[in-house]
Amino acid sequence: MQQVIVILIVLAAVVYAVYRLPGAATRLRYAALLKRVGLRALGARLEAKELRAISAGGCAACSVRDKHVPK
Repeated sequence: MQQVIVILIVLAAVVYAVYRLPGAATRLRYAALLKRVGLRALGARLEAKELRAISAGGCAACSVRDKHVPK
């Protein structure tokens, strides 16, 4: 029983790392893959979450935006 619990914890950690460590573009590709595989609701939720995070970023959300020099 202990081995099953350890395996589940390790699998959960691997899935989390595979999803969170890459950049936003890769996570959007993961969401598109989920939508194609048949997990449309999960893929749509992850895509919406990622797009919200992308749109909230940038200089408007930066705490030192006044110190940035335009390029």
